[in-house]
Amino acid sequence: MRKKGTWSSLALAAVCAVSPLAGCSEGGGDDGGNDLPENTVIASEIRRNADGTETFLVGGEPFLYLGAESRFEAYVNCDRASYEDYEKYIKAAADLGFNVLAVSVDWADIETEKDVYDFTVINRILGYALEYDIKIELLWYSALMCGDSHEWHLPDYIFEETPRYQMYVGGLEATSIENSTIYGERTFLRIDDETFMERERKVVEALMAHIYAWEEARSFPKVLIGVQVYNEADAFPEVRLDAYDVSLNGKKLTKDEAWNTVCTAMENCAKAFKSSPYQVITRTNLLRPACADLSSPGPSPIERAQQLYALESLDAVGFDPYFNNLTDLKTSIQYYQAQLPQNFTHIAENGRTGTTGEGTYVNGDGEILLSISLNCGYILYELASPKAFDEGGYSQGIIDAYTLEDYSYTQAIRSMCFALRAVSPVAASVNPADFAAFNVDSSTGRETWSKTVNTTSVSFTFTTTQGAKGFAIVQDGYVYVYASGEATLTLGNGTFGQAERGSFVGGAWESQETRALENNTISLGGEGVWRIPVLSTEGALQSNTELFKG
Repeated sequence: MRKKGTWSSLALAAVCAVSPLAGCSEGGGDDGGNDLPENTVIASEIRRNADGTETFLVGGEPFLYLGAESRFEAYVNCDRASYEDYEKYIKAAADLGFNVLAVSVDWADIETEKDVYDFTVINRILGYALEYDIKIELLWYSALMCGDSHEWHLPDYIFEETPRYQMYVGGLEATSIENSTIYGERTFLRIDDETFMERERKVVEALMAHIYAWEEARSFPKVLIGVQVYNEADAFPEVRLDAYDVSLNGKKLTKDEAWNTVCTAMENCAKAFKSSPYQVITRTNLLRPACADLSSPGPSPIERAQQLYALESLDAVGFDPYFNNLTDLKTSIQYYQAQLPQNFTHIAENGRTGTTGEGTYVNGDGEILLSISLNCGYILYELASPKAFDEGGYSQGIIDAYTLEDYSYTQAIRSMCFALRAVSPVAASVNPADFAAFNVDSSTGRETWSKTVNTTSVSFTFTTTQGAKGFAIVQDGYVYVYASGEATLTLGNGTFGQAERGSFVGGAWESQETRALENNTISLGGEGVWRIPVLSTEGALQSNTELFKG
């Protein structure tokens, strides 16, 4: 079985880098050596390009990995919301400009009793997403969520058949080390036990069989495009192990033993998702990496991310930085990219912590722009916080969960999301050397910013006195430019045609209005994205885009 969706030869990778539709999407034919059935549909995959970058593909086409996370299971478990109540959040995510919603679903939602399956929750989520034209990434909350096993995430029989499944204890002999969490009782299960893994394989395979049938009945709109296997699983060996003195048969686990447990269980679960003819990427998210160059490094050594990435059935490994500081965010992304050079680096969560009510996403738009400009996928945590989270001091939403009203920072995030989505095909596939990002090279962005940034062929002088952020992307003979507020942009090292304001619709550019440049300068004001033809250039430039990111 081939690893990580890579192509069987560099030649094919080079062909796909030019034409992503060249044999790279649907199953049923030669897929580079993967033994998949003829009815296979490849909904999503990660392409390794000849220039050393990665591109996320949906249906064989470059797809901008730009989403928000929404805690469906918490609304149901903590706030006692109904499945129908969730429709408004999926609509809200689409209205905010995200093209992916990462939705948490419990094992207990699917297997309501032992060997009894109910797919109502999946039908609701996929149906609403199809209606509002947004993709879904499934967050599989089962045996390991933030390093723990939680009562509300798992079917009752897992706990009732304790001698069979529950083999770890914390401290003295006990079945639960903490009660009254927002996830129910918390404990540690022996997740690499073969009996337990067999049960998880069975429910995952049933889930994916249902999803295949759901997609097939609708001619495969490819609504589900990914699965996150567990959530911050490294918290078990790196945080919980010592904090709760976790032991097995009276012997404390070593960190290596705990990590091997995580790897065994994660490969088992990811392999079950990959056994379906409906193929999506599998990924996991880890805590912030323990990088010495960060002002506040996290607890998880990068070697552990590499260990997980080496698993045959796991396609990508991301992390949860929780940085408002753009410089630290850049450092963490580039550290991950350097240490895992073939991985599709992505941020699974990056919100604020420890605040109730409206908080300080002071750099939300800048965080998104910076990450995408570095060819790093982005999932924002979170869309809207359930009441229980808000009351417990864990509120991190960008809209109010009950009124759906904006906070003070929401519009800036919305505007940046819609601007990037307007140029999704190019933003998702361009080399970072040709993606200039403006006013994200300080910790928070500046009110006054005026600098010249070179791509490989065009130079840009961006000037604002209103704190605007922006970008310029050069690809296939065009420049795509945007500013979030009042700014001027002067193009250099070539001659340029008339600007057209518009966006990509169905893969084709649609223009709404035109504007002539004055001395190669265009005035911008947050009104949308402009496309400008590059008629000629005066030669290659040394790109310095990296200097102005973070």
